Amino acid sequence: PELSGRSDKYAAAALAENGRIYAPPCSARRVLEIDPQQATAREIGRETEDQTDKFQCVVRAGGGRLYAIPFDAARILEISPPDAAVRDPLRCRLYAPSAPQRKETAPPPELKKTGVLLDSPEPAEPKNMATAPPEPERVGVFLDSLD
Repeated sequence: PELSGRSDKYAAAALAENGRIYAPPCSARRVLEIDPQQATAREIGRETEDQTDKFQCVVRAGGGRLYAIPFDAARILEISPPDAAVRDPLRCRLYAPSAPQRKETAPPPELKKTGVLLDSPEPAEPKNMATAPPEPERVGVFLDSLD
């Protein structure tokens, strides 16, 4: 693959169970797959949108899959190393209950049934309420399968 040009094509990478390294695109258009055993690199999956700062983090999850968390992208990127498949089946929507209720902060009705809420943990109960800091903002992320 052509790696010259922009300096921020890839900002993160993760080692998969198959021994290969996968980097989601930051300003690049496709996922980079590096095979250290063969000393090769190639781009996999379909092209993503032409924008910068799409993904800057990637984590390994169950089933050997990798997930790139959006920075400026609208969807979570799923990388399946065994078959070099790249999908973007999940859309992220922020939900902040105490924020002024704008359209994008309130969860859509269908997400209340089908979405998964990833929320911050409950704050610890302070011992002295007079000196306790204000309760932190609780922000959740709804993940909605679009398949």
